[in-house]
Amino acid sequence: MKKVLFACLLLQTFLLHAQDISVAMGPQFKLKDFDYRKTSTADKMGDFFYGMKYTQKRAHFGFTVRLDDLKIGIELTKSDAGMNVIKSVAMQNGQADFGPFPPRVKIFGNRVLLFFYKVQPDGSIKLFVSDINNETLADAKAIDLYTFSQKNVGLFSLESAYESNKLDFCLTPDSTKMLVALSGTSNEIFSCLIDDNLAITSSKVSVQKNNPNAVTINSAYIDKDGNRYFGYTYKLDKLLTSGVMINDSKGLDHYIPFSSAMPGSQGGDLLINGSNDNTKVYVYGGYKTGDLSKGVFLTTVDAARLTINRPVLFPYPDDVMENLRKLDFAYKSHGEFGIENITYTFTDLENGAVALTGYPYYTKQSVFTNSTASVSYAGPVMAVIFKGGKAMRQ
Repeated sequence: MKKVLFACLLLQTFLLHAQDISVAMGPQFKLKDFDYRKTSTADKMGDFFYGMKYTQKRAHFGFTVRLDDLKIGIELTKSDAGMNVIKSVAMQNGQADFGPFPPRVKIFGNRVLLFFYKVQPDGSIKLFVSDINNETLADAKAIDLYTFSQKNVGLFSLESAYESNKLDFCLTPDSTKMLVALSGTSNEIFSCLIDDNLAITSSKVSVQKNNPNAVTINSAYIDKDGNRYFGYTYKLDKLLTSGVMINDSKGLDHYIPFSSAMPGSQGGDLLINGSNDNTKVYVYGGYKTGDLSKGVFLTTVDAARLTINRPVLFPYPDDVMENLRKLDFAYKSHGEFGIENITYTFTDLENGAVALTGYPYYTKQSVFTNSTASVSYAGPVMAVIFKGGKAMRQ
């Protein structure tokens, strides 16, 4: 399965009283010798970009396949500020020995970490992390984080099983540890903490007992007291349910549905972030009535009371919906227009306001003999400012 992202974003800037925003532009560069058959990612540390290119292939074909039929080959890369590759190393001598889910490169402190999956002889799947030498790109001995089972899936549901896998990261407020969370493989959520010496602590597997289906985490956050927050979604009886799961500092799990704060509505993909002073935990995203997002919301979650507070709503204006409809980012359902997919970035401003900056997107897929090509399109950016219980468009 290949993914190629083409995003054209119309960026906006905004100013608030007592709030100055400056934008610094990096050097212009072009990706040279781009190969659509390889998925490329990169993250910056110091003066260099560290990333990887990985290829995927399906080992066997048929109407009943296993996830371990998806094989991945990984090539680690180091690039200069102009994104010119100055060193590359193919792991396992270029053999497609990884998978079935995509690997991730993550910068933590002064370390380049590679998270990857490997199928075991008994058919189970392990998640590993390896410390990558930032000069030679050699990988150290991999650390085993978590083991989970796989299921046979039909050929036409293979894409769904693949896409539901999510790996999320979040630094602790003091940046000394990193929270790692894995979801989408079952009704289990795995999480652990990694410190700057790569010591693994506080491993936890949370099981949603009343739900036999896969739970997907859309975002993860950990507060200064050690409470872990996960914005989750899952389907039960064909109905989408979303909410916040809190794994408190005592290790107990608490599931709080979004509908408890806003009856008759769903939060879609709930995103979570903390305030700059670490006193509030915000929940935000697009709110839905039916299948489509009708606006953006912002609220807070109270870990002590185990509640999601009543959200502040900002319905998408008619002129915005009309423009998005013309660009094929808004659709009609039950006689009303809405947005199917939208993502937001959180900024806690110094004057007490919160800015949510988001853009709609959609993906078109083409199925070939042994792969699936996905092309994603991103729409114009919209900024919404929340302050004093009110929201306004910028």
